[in-house]
Amino acid sequence: MKDKSTFVIALAGLIFILPFKEQLAKINIDFGFTTTNILNLLFITFVLLLISIYFYALDYIRYGFKGLEDLILFKHFQFIANYLYFIALISLPIYLLIWGIVKVYRLILFLHFPQLIIYILPIISTVTAILSLFIVIKQTKNHRLTQEENIDGSMSISKSKIDQLVENRKWNLAIIEAFRYLELSINKTLLEIGLDAGRIPFSHSIELLYKKEIITKSEMNSLNFIRDLRNKAVHSSIEFTKEESLTAVNIIGNILLKLENRTMTGFLFEKEVIKVLGGNKGLFPGHHIFPQYKIGNHIIDAKAEGPKYNYLIEITITINPIVINNAIQELKQFSGENIRNIMILPKSERKIDIREENTKILYYNPEKQEFENRDELYNWIYKVA
Repeated sequence: MKDKSTFVIALAGLIFILPFKEQLAKINIDFGFTTTNILNLLFITFVLLLISIYFYALDYIRYGFKGLEDLILFKHFQFIANYLYFIALISLPIYLLIWGIVKVYRLILFLHFPQLIIYILPIISTVTAILSLFIVIKQTKNHRLTQEENIDGSMSISKSKIDQLVENRKWNLAIIEAFRYLELSINKTLLEIGLDAGRIPFSHSIELLYKKEIITKSEMNSLNFIRDLRNKAVHSSIEFTKEESLTAVNIIGNILLKLENRTMTGFLFEKEVIKVLGGNKGLFPGHHIFPQYKIGNHIIDAKAEGPKYNYLIEITITINPIVINNAIQELKQFSGENIRNIMILPKSERKIDIREENTKILYYNPEKQEFENRDELYNWIYKVA
């Protein structure tokens, strides 16, 4: 979106100032050791915007031709474009700041520090450039984190849909949803290796995974086979059987294992959490945990039996508050006197505030394969009132 907004801002700005360029050229701004006019300052801002548009265009070229996405030359074009765009946006306030500092300097400090004025512009320019760099880096990280959270949230929802569709014996829809889950997992893998999956077709995505030796040639062919099944399920009247649907789901599950080293998918996250939950570092004996526990037509990720309460457990790899809140609301449907709820989320700097009396959040650290706040929940489960 920034590439489009940059173009709109530059175009609108040029259209706005062109009728007034002669008047603007007559308004001088004193920066201490040099004097310029407003038209020149606006010209600098527009040049920055135009250069950023150029780098956004180069970034589009990167995804328009196969083989360019991995070139080092192209990897940083989007970051450079974001950086120039940010500096262009703050340039006008910076001009005003420098002008104001010079005014104050002439009124107060000039008699005592007559040479200081020659350092004002270089100092402010350097500080602005460094701060802008840190801000853009932070924004880039936050943007990627948001993308990952959105993908994780979509994967969590997709996985639940697959379970429900298989349970309801809707085999065509199960194939379609399983393929979507696979696409999301591939997108997350591409995001982790620095590529914008939204600009890469599925066929090219799997070629990249093969090129980077994340999947084998045979697995790439299997993915193309699954894509063909999905297309038939969407665009034809073919009714797939249970065996065909489950075969497709199992092929996808096996390929997801190959992506484990790059990204922890919802499927793998849940499987690992259940294993640790019933182990030495967990909270319940293994034989007291019942994965994929069915309540009526609803499937809960797990049920665990404690000394006093039964615990309904939902496991999600996302920390998206909307997804988490929806999961909690689903668990509340099955609340009772002897039932408590546990939400298990990946370790994150962002902590979720849950005010439900009978619901706790357990944070899992995949790297250490342990629960971060195990002691807190252990006391909650086993403490005798």
